Amino acid sequence: MIELPNIPRLYTALAEVLAVCLYADRLPLRCGKTATGAITVVWVIVLGAFLKCTGFVPLMWWIPCMLCAVSLLYIYLWGTRCVNWLEALYITARAFMLAELAASVEWQLHCALFPHRGGGDGLALLLLVVVDGVLYGTVFGLERCRPSPTGKLTISNKAALVAVVMAAMAFAVSNLLFLDDGEVNMSIYYIRTLVDFCGVLILTIQHDQLRE
Repeated sequence: MIELPNIPRLYTALAEVLAVCLYADRLPLRCGKTATGAITVVWVIVLGAFLKCTGFVPLMWWIPCMLCAVSLLYIYLWGTRCVNWLEALYITARAFMLAELAASVEWQLHCALFPHRGGGDGLALLLLVVVDGVLYGTVFGLERCRPSPTGKLTISNKAALVAVVMAAMAFAVSNLLFLDDGEVNMSIYYIRTLVDFCGVLILTIQHDQLRE
């Protein structure tokens, strides 16, 4: 059985950036477009650098580092969009779950097609563009074509808690098999992708119920 490489941390950072930007697209800005653009650039650099630098931390530091990365998503949303802390928490959970799915799908295909190529290879980068374009483009289209709720979408304490717990549980289950320092194979990626897909689906259903 071939031992497969883990998902490159910069791929994960890109997935999180695209997911946050997708869900934040229709939210009113807290400050002007120029300031928001500048903050976004700094945020992308900081997030990418943080994930890259923490890619090989000991196991005991892995979860704290992931929490810090998610906190960067939350801080960006709350700081640049006119949302309260509960709304920012809810959107962060949805974006994080979508990013986990996108990264898992892309890297699963990468390992199935050319497991011996690195993330910086030309074919790998082409696959990254295609998969992210199709997945995020599909989600963006679905978000746009669904009718907007009348008035402002109100996120309750319960809705935010459900979203956070669901995202945390899906993340934990999909990553448990990576924590034993054993061999990473395609079966693990199949499980991870399926769990992440179910998490995104459940959060989408919850969001549709809130829109009614």
